[in-house]
Amino acid sequence: MSGLRPCPINQRWFSWGRGTGLSSRGIFVAVLAAGESTRIKSSKSKLLHDLCGKPVLEYPISASLALGAERVFLVTGGPHRRDVEAAFSDKGLFFVHQEKPLGTGHAVMCLQPHLPREGLLLVLPGDGPLIRPETLRAMLSLHQDKGARAVILTARLPDPTGYGRVFRNTDGGFLRVIEHHDATEEERRVNEVCSGIYVFEIDSLFRWLGKVSSENKKNEYYLPGVLELIQENEGGVWIHEIADWTEILGVNTRFDLALACSEMVKRLVRGWMDEGVTFVDPNGTYLEADVRIGQDAVIYPWTALMGKTTIGERAVIMPGAVLVDTEVAPGVRVRPGYYEKERLL
Repeated sequence: MSGLRPCPINQRWFSWGRGTGLSSRGIFVAVLAAGESTRIKSSKSKLLHDLCGKPVLEYPISASLALGAERVFLVTGGPHRRDVEAAFSDKGLFFVHQEKPLGTGHAVMCLQPHLPREGLLLVLPGDGPLIRPETLRAMLSLHQDKGARAVILTARLPDPTGYGRVFRNTDGGFLRVIEHHDATEEERRVNEVCSGIYVFEIDSLFRWLGKVSSENKKNEYYLPGVLELIQENEGGVWIHEIADWTEILGVNTRFDLALACSEMVKRLVRGWMDEGVTFVDPNGTYLEADVRIGQDAVIYPWTALMGKTTIGERAVIMPGAVLVDTEVAPGVRVRPGYYEKERLL
């Protein structure tokens, strides 16, 4: 079909192996995917639930692969380990098993035998599908420009419940992170939160990670604890705060999944509108990540465009149309109905 181009957002999300534009130092990435997914109340991992046509975990993995890192690790464990590894066996990832659920600090410790003594390690959670590759690149650039030992990504949430709170010193620099479960009522009033995304100098990370304590309400080794030790003993921990707090939203419950899906659809719709597609009501269409739409197409509300559907230039999708893996030729007007694997000419 003529005039079809991938959505700009899709290009950023699924451009495997694109470089960072940074120095040639070794960059490694660890995506943490060893949780037990109890809060989503499902027989499968929350990371494998669908988000705009792709598993939740595919988004942070894609963002990681877009950096051109030397190696991307996926730390797996828990009851869904084999399903998660099977789902991403063709992505060129290196799987590391966390045998016991002892926290994010322990998960990263499992990586030590597989990493060089020097270089950079970017760590991000597998349940954060909204992080943008350009945000990760900005963290790496900050780390390089400041000669940092570590960088933490933060944002200020309207409702920070459940997130670790970030505390700064009198100069505005990093002081510590206190997890929600361990925070006092006063400390919980702080709305700057830890995203679970970090960049570390590998030598500094493992110099102090073994000294992180598990004396907390969950008896876990929290990865942010190593930031405090690095700051106290070496300095050089920087904060990269972003304005768009939706990037750090995590998926733990069905409601979280719905919020993430809503935000992803907004991004996809906005990307296509920037490419010359009309959405009569941007809030009235469900759109998945692999859909392709030609210029001057018009999409009415109460529609769903799913799978690998392609919409030709100047096509019109009327209210009540649901298209799944369907090809719509240029200029065609699609009436209300359900279309799956059809060619509408």
